[in-house]
Amino acid sequence: RFTAASTVQPTTLPAHASLLTGIYPATHGVREHIGSLLPDRFVTLPMVLKAAGYTTGAIFTYIGLRREYSNLQRGFDTYEDTTQGIPAALQDTSAGEVSRLLHRVIDYSPAAKLAEGLLKSTSSLEEQLWDSADVTTEQALAWLSAVDRQRFFLWVHYFDPHYPWTPPSPFDTMFERDYTGAATGGWPTIRSIQNDATLPARDVDHLRALYAGEVAYADAGVGRLLARLRSDGVAGNTIVVVLADHGQSLGEAGRWFHDSDMSPQLTDIPLIVRLPGGPVQLVVDSPVETIDVMPTLLDAVGLGVEAGALDGKSLLPLIMGGAADRDQNRVTVSERNDGLRFVVRNRQWRMVAEPDRKRYQLFDPAADPSSSSDVARLHPDALEELKAWLS
Repeated sequence: RFTAASTVQPTTLPAHASLLTGIYPATHGVREHIGSLLPDRFVTLPMVLKAAGYTTGAIFTYIGLRREYSNLQRGFDTYEDTTQGIPAALQDTSAGEVSRLLHRVIDYSPAAKLAEGLLKSTSSLEEQLWDSADVTTEQALAWLSAVDRQRFFLWVHYFDPHYPWTPPSPFDTMFERDYTGAATGGWPTIRSIQNDATLPARDVDHLRALYAGEVAYADAGVGRLLARLRSDGVAGNTIVVVLADHGQSLGEAGRWFHDSDMSPQLTDIPLIVRLPGGPVQLVVDSPVETIDVMPTLLDAVGLGVEAGALDGKSLLPLIMGGAADRDQNRVTVSERNDGLRFVVRNRQWRMVAEPDRKRYQLFDPAADPSSSSDVARLHPDALEELKAWLS
């Protein structure tokens, strides 16, 4: 378990593009949450594994990861979106082509921006879509039943912890049973927050409990997948990686969701790696990031990559090595999708940087996990060391 793991960008599509390529968004250029296609020149993890004889599958739940909006399908034998409620007009992949062209027009035309705003005010597409960890899990289990389990790679993506926060029973009351207020976690609550409503502390606590219920619901789905591996007798030689693509703000300092700042609530993620024959219950506090997953998996199955080909680094030395290996001076970098705000972190410090504005803040994650007290003036040498990584 890695306690200092970060996403390279707290936005779903760019984060997954980096997860599956082992390179930063600044390199592959995918920075928008939908409709930003990964260029064909970049090789993906499933492409490498498929070429080595693996059966590859992707079961995901987010319309922005569909092939027409992402180009992440390359190398997957199966690439299936389990998002529910998608209008028939958007089931056709050509709709994605049109949407991307519209996106380009909107970028350059003020009139189109106005038109898009008018459309958004009457569109309920987002509220039509819904997800279910049970549906995603059932599709993943069906895929496992249909393929040869000797050499396979399966990527399963759960969307449930995203808003709206409406977990099914018993997860809806798992972390709180006595709430009687009006904050349901559904769309009316979400829209009120997006319209800058200030919620009472009791409502905020309730929404956090609902979010925890969503996480537990998705976690139960992961548990079902692991149980299948055990019952099929392949768990002992299967590598398992569990992580998130980004975090979530839940009212801390008045911030919500994951589309604005660079707080630890957004950039810090869970990361668990289980290797056959690897150490049990090992905790690693070295900074690591999502781009390290691809080189780690390739290293673990004997498909090493050329030095310098990826931005990420294999985590095997941290997992299998001794204390000396785990003490190495690793640095991670996260960015916002505007490419103007960054987080650079090493074992001791966390820097939030806006180079164009010449604004730099320094935080001590051990003493200040929420990054609320800037100590840059007290530790100028540490700040300069991290600033050097952005150059």
